[in-house]
Amino acid sequence: MRAAVVVLILCFISSCQPKGKDKTYFGGKIINPQSDFVILCQQDQIIDTIPLDSHGHFHYNFDLESPGLLTFKHDFEFQTLYAEPFDSITLRLNTKEFDESLVFGGNKAHE
Repeated sequence: MRAAVVVLILCFISSCQPKGKDKTYFGGKIINPQSDFVILCQQDQIIDTIPLDSHGHFHYNFDLESPGLLTFKHDFEFQTLYAEPFDSITLRLNTKEFDESLVFGGNKAHE
């Protein structure tokens, strides 16, 4: 229950931060990071390598031209998600339990 409250607070805080209105936002927090970056890909092409700060946070604004599948990779783990232009996507995960701890939020998140 406590983790769910923390996730909701993080999603609320990140949704309040100013973001480019003409950009797609991708960001979040990685607990127990295994490397210093996250790789964001679309159709097996690397969009960018996004550095983590000292607390495991990352954020990235980019131009997404059309809806489609994005893949983010951290160390040997990866996850695919669907995104549309101008989406705001946030995530939180713990690398020790990657699939079990992965939580998404953003401007189109559903409960």
